[in-house]
Amino acid sequence: MRSDLVLSTLLDNDYTPEQTLAESLKVSRRTIQNDIKQLNELDSGFIIEKYKSGYRLSITDSALFQPYFESLQFDVVDSQEMRLDKIGFLLLVYPDYITIQFLANELCSSSSQIKKDLKKLEQLFKEQGLVLERKAHYGIRVRASLAEKIAWLLQHVSYRGFITEYITDSQQSQLSSLLSDWFQSCAYIPDIAEIHIAEQELALLLCMEMVSGSLGLEELDSVLDKDLETIKHLVSKDKRQFLENSLSIRTRQQQDTRSLSLKKRIGEYFQTFDTVHQTECSSDDEFLNVVCLHIAALIERSRKGIVSVNPYASHISKNYPVIYNAALKFSRWLEEIYQITITSDEIAYLATHMLVPYQKSRQKRLEQQYRIGVICSSGGGIAQLVHLKLRRIFPNAMIQTFSLLEKQAIQQFQPDLVFSITDIDCALPCPVIHLDEIQENLDDMSMASYIDSFQGSRSRSMEDLFLEWLSPTFFTIRGKEEYREILADLASQLEVDNQQTGYMRSLLEREDYLSTIYAHGIAIPHPMEMRGKENIISVCLLPRGVQTEGIHPKIIFMVSLKEGEVEKHQIISQVLSKLMEKPLGIEALLKTENYQEFRYQLKHILEGK
Repeated sequence: MRSDLVLSTLLDNDYTPEQTLAESLKVSRRTIQNDIKQLNELDSGFIIEKYKSGYRLSITDSALFQPYFESLQFDVVDSQEMRLDKIGFLLLVYPDYITIQFLANELCSSSSQIKKDLKKLEQLFKEQGLVLERKAHYGIRVRASLAEKIAWLLQHVSYRGFITEYITDSQQSQLSSLLSDWFQSCAYIPDIAEIHIAEQELALLLCMEMVSGSLGLEELDSVLDKDLETIKHLVSKDKRQFLENSLSIRTRQQQDTRSLSLKKRIGEYFQTFDTVHQTECSSDDEFLNVVCLHIAALIERSRKGIVSVNPYASHISKNYPVIYNAALKFSRWLEEIYQITITSDEIAYLATHMLVPYQKSRQKRLEQQYRIGVICSSGGGIAQLVHLKLRRIFPNAMIQTFSLLEKQAIQQFQPDLVFSITDIDCALPCPVIHLDEIQENLDDMSMASYIDSFQGSRSRSMEDLFLEWLSPTFFTIRGKEEYREILADLASQLEVDNQQTGYMRSLLEREDYLSTIYAHGIAIPHPMEMRGKENIISVCLLPRGVQTEGIHPKIIFMVSLKEGEVEKHQIISQVLSKLMEKPLGIEALLKTENYQEFRYQLKHILEGK
């Protein structure tokens, strides 16, 4: 409590001015006066007197004061963000109304500050469909279902730190072990992310019981060596029912009874997907069965308000943008068919399932009988090493190594694909890729994208290919504005100049699902569908920052590609992922003042110079 901090400060100093106390605790002088008054009324072996130099603490009875002082808590929440998090947590876990004074005491703050914080928190709640309800003489509370409260708490990672104020780390560890044992006994064991969510749900439900006074630490301790069934009976009936529903859905004990209809519908949906992406999803029984099981559970989770958090959502969105977009469109179709809401985390889970047949199709293409030339200075050494790596990726290919001097032999070989350590001065009717550009990342997924992307291009590396899509026409430097307005302006220009109707709407809608701002402020916004006339990357530098929530973007690389050339999106993601690993390079780019300077600097950064 704040008054505890006041007492501690006075104990450490001879005289403490009232203004000093107010400033250190970020409250008004009137609040300090009230705290001093309350402390003097405690009759705990001390008295606080006011002098010209400030307040002074005098201990009148050490036998009373010592045990009292040792029982005090000195936690204080300083920043506004921390206060908002703590207030939100308390409102969501408390079962009934709580007073502003209670919140002020808990956060060591003033009532006026709490009122200001509540106005901001009320808006945040409102955006998520939660209502902050006030009642005279009672206080405030959040009007929402248990599922809605749990969903909010799970989605805000910062809230989870407050659980330890009620349930110790050791107790949480024991609860995790109980849940783990229970999951091991199930016919279907969910993945680790789902298990972690179940652990957090259980901890939050127990927190709610503890703050209501229905459960004590000793009672919880006494059953931690039992089983999950015993733990369930520590919570009220509605919380127990929520937990049982959540666990049964996560272990797929509850599934959509229309599984045959579901499988048929999904198979029909993926026929179009197969045509566009050259996959075989609609005829892949293993894929359809897994996806049907997942969607059946997803439908149950959505209808019962059970949250699924995917810690890899941003990673999937960044590294596999084509598949994430496809999963997003699939989710919208499911939402319309089943009248449910699918979160960005659930979309990422669907994307992981879709990656499997997508990868299979890429691998199948790589199993064709390509003729591949590997060119090094002598035709040995590095060439032989790369030969071995390529053999794993292209199992049926005819791979031959050449020295730089064997120009005629290379042409006579008539390769479909060439890997070289340097530029070669003989004309070849096939993609030529620099070894140093891909040697460290030789993998099936990337290779399939390279083959598609380099066709018809003069570029000799994926960095050069990336630079091909930049243009001074689509380069801007913006001031401190609202991020969404900047996105709308850039997108509207691309919509007109690249002749893609609906580009801006599609891009903003995609951004609403999951932000495309990644590490060190690199943003890669894009629409859900690519139908541009040309392949263009619109660049916008934000050296003075922007107004936005969460990660602050520094450089925007807005993507617009030709229809049927979405594989190039994979190249863009890989190049920009490489840039994200160079924060000093990003800062250098922010200091450039025109397109030519930016392009020159970017080329050097990507080349590792």
